[in-house]
Amino acid sequence: MVENIQQKRLFRNQSRICSKNLVQVTNLRNSGVLGSIFLEPGKVSYSNPSGKTALLIGAPFSLNRNRLQMISVLLNKALPTEISENIRGAHWTKLIMNLNNAVMAVTGLPMQECSQYPQIRKLNINLMKEGFKVMKQAGIKLEPVPGIPLSLMKTMVWIPLPISSFVLKSKIKSYGKLPVLGSTLQSIKRGKNTEIDYLNGEIVKLGKKNGIPTPVNSLIVELVHQTETSGNFLTVDELTKQLG
Repeated sequence: MVENIQQKRLFRNQSRICSKNLVQVTNLRNSGVLGSIFLEPGKVSYSNPSGKTALLIGAPFSLNRNRLQMISVLLNKALPTEISENIRGAHWTKLIMNLNNAVMAVTGLPMQECSQYPQIRKLNINLMKEGFKVMKQAGIKLEPVPGIPLSLMKTMVWIPLPISSFVLKSKIKSYGKLPVLGSTLQSIKRGKNTEIDYLNGEIVKLGKKNGIPTPVNSLIVELVHQTETSGNFLTVDELTKQLG
């Protein structure tokens, strides 16, 4: 499943060329996965620093290996592409990493700058912690994704916060100097509605369904919607006060 609305439209058009039966595409970013910045209609800048897989494709209901191989060959001409046997699990893994998109959207700061603040790193860890908790309760089997340190993220949410905060800062530093803005912030900058209800909002929805409170993700969804409406970003201090 693609990460945001604009990418969904792009891949829908591409899928018509490749196959009408391409059901689900996972577009990955950061730390060896695809990081993209919208420049203008029809023009996108992207980076894949580690040179690893940038794109995963798969069929969530039935896997037609021949069809997926054909699509993979075609997409590999543009981006390093692999086939996932568990595209649903890969989607949820990517969602965990994308929960920090909301923090960039609320503050207007790129990921690298956000990571300089201990209180923001704490927020990001708590967002992931809620995500892992509700997914475990829902029985979702997460899938390792190239470029996304799933085992490291799982470890970070259970080890003492000072250690996990340091690990998170070091990991984000490895992304390089090219600003990572996140799709949610880019949508706000273009005056478009964001996909926040399908990112952190999915965690809130899944939490309600399984009886798991998600106060941090619930608040961040509300703050992103406020930013969508007002166009005004919060300072780090203002965001910290909102968090209590």
